[in-house]
Amino acid sequence: MATAAQVQVSSWTVERMVIVVGFALGAVFGFAGSMFPAGNTTQAVLYAISSIGIVAASIMVACQQMPRGAAVVATGFTVLAMAEVVLWAGGPSAQGSFTAGTMFYIPALLLLGVPAALPIVSRVTSVLAAVLFGIYTFAVLAGQGMSSSGGIVLGGYALLTIAMLGWVWWAWRGGSEAARPAA
Repeated sequence: MATAAQVQVSSWTVERMVIVVGFALGAVFGFAGSMFPAGNTTQAVLYAISSIGIVAASIMVACQQMPRGAAVVATGFTVLAMAEVVLWAGGPSAQGSFTAGTMFYIPALLLLGVPAALPIVSRVTSVLAAVLFGIYTFAVLAGQGMSSSGGIVLGGYALLTIAMLGWVWWAWRGGSEAARPAA
């Protein structure tokens, strides 16, 4: 039986395909979900598919990058996967788990804004998304009545989508498989 490292489709490894497809699903289905009203069943399904893609791709990148010495990249993607899981802890409409998830987006996206190994567009949009998610999270924690479907959150997700498209490009070109330092 072949190991995952031995299974290749042309020059693409299974790991690389998981990363590309996972982040592409995250970006496309997340964006598509934003087109439906909050609480809509179709929106919840699209967001769930998006989250599953992000979690699978993030964990795969983390597993690839840690042995290569790219601890910052690995940690950022691990925390991003954790944030996505926490978002769903209370179900698709739970405000508390949503706020907790956005709270974990902040360090994840800041960490992903640091490594020179990642595309500059992803690094910049990650940091900007972290700022917007930070504004939302701290406002909610401070007792402000901020909507999880408001402009700040939508802006954060738009920037996160751009970052994910950059990660798709990075993995597509083989960046996820390169042995480069984290910063």
